[in-house]
Amino acid sequence: MQQFKSLILRDRNLHLSILHYEPIHFDVFRILAEANGLKTIKLKTLLRGFLDREAIHYYGAEPQGSRIRKN
Repeated sequence: MQQFKSLILRDRNLHLSILHYEPIHFDVFRILAEANGLKTIKLKTLLRGFLDREAIHYYGAEPQGSRIRKN
């Protein structure tokens, strides 16, 4: 994911938004990754993990797993 971090740093506006702790729609990161050849079956999971580790605020990502309570 170092390559993805470099992509973020190259996008000045995106980087500044992250530094200001502004929440960014998850699709912005997904599109950035896909446009730069980071295509994989588990892209969303990898991106979520990266964004969480880096404490980058995002919204709009689908929740993982079921939200229905099982008895």
